[in-house]
Amino acid sequence: MCRIPGCKFLVVSRPKFQTVLSYEMELLIEEDALSLFCHHAFGQKSIPLAANENSVKQVVTECGRLPLALKVIGASLRDQTEMFWLSVKNRLSQGQSIGESHEINLIDRMAISINYLPEKIKECYLDLCCFPKDKKIPLDVLINMWVEIHGIPETEAYAIVIELSNKKFPHLIERGSCCRHV
Repeated sequence: MCRIPGCKFLVVSRPKFQTVLSYEMELLIEEDALSLFCHHAFGQKSIPLAANENSVKQVVTECGRLPLALKVIGASLRDQTEMFWLSVKNRLSQGQSIGESHEINLIDRMAISINYLPEKIKECYLDLCCFPKDKKIPLDVLINMWVEIHGIPETEAYAIVIELSNKKFPHLIERGSCCRHV
């Protein structure tokens, strides 16, 4: 390993010929958006009696019926306090309205779930961008990378993998000694 203070190396590769196909998806209807959000926020398909129905519906509305935003933000709000929900709802409401590009709005809304991560966990999450999507990441490689780059203990690095997996940032599925980056 080459160590130069203040420098990091990133090696990437791309296929020579890449075909890009796009398909414009329709937004979810209101009922399905609420159900998807509740599934990820509460583990059930409807608003639980203990939850603030108004807050839940406002967060769902602010997610703009975008399935990935509903899923990620719902998972990030799971088991959080009412004050945390209120803060997320307020930050979402200050974002751009749903308009020309669903992709831009999705990124803006999902950024909120990442911005709320503690700094060390956020850095580890961003390191996942170094790995190809849909490929297995050896768990020991990921943990060793975080230990080396961020100077965190191995047990804490493993705990971060579990936390990110529980929050679905992204789906890290542990299989034997590998994680799957989905």
